[in-house]
Amino acid sequence: MPMLTLPTPLAALAYTAVKVVGYAEIARVFNKITRLDVSPYKFGAIKTAFGLMGSVGYLVIILLLSALLSVFGTNGPSTTTLFVGAIPVRFLVWAFVLDRYYSSRMTPKLLLAATGAGVTWSYALDGVMWLAYKIFPGMIVELPFC
Repeated sequence: MPMLTLPTPLAALAYTAVKVVGYAEIARVFNKITRLDVSPYKFGAIKTAFGLMGSVGYLVIILLLSALLSVFGTNGPSTTTLFVGAIPVRFLVWAFVLDRYYSSRMTPKLLLAATGAGVTWSYALDGVMWLAYKIFPGMIVELPFC
């Protein structure tokens, strides 16, 4: 019987904390670059919320695509494909949030570089959580489904 792997509530809480704190830290860097005084934790919370909304939208698209592919007897996308496919979504979310908070002090070229740095930082924070899933018990639960 196939198993569905899901994060536990503990994992969701840990993931949220890692993202908010991680995004607050990169906001401190952006504050230094722009000489603005954006609240790092407010930025972190807003970026996390918009990232979650983008992730949910992306997940819906992936689920629909996977269902369509299964009709033709093809497996869904690999984990690598999912991570690479998320780049445009992450790029749009980062560009939106950075524009909202920092565009008054960033040239378009700097905004583009900061967006790329933000996307890279998002993946680094995902790596922290991937490691946590491997090290700490109780982060995932496997449920049977048919």
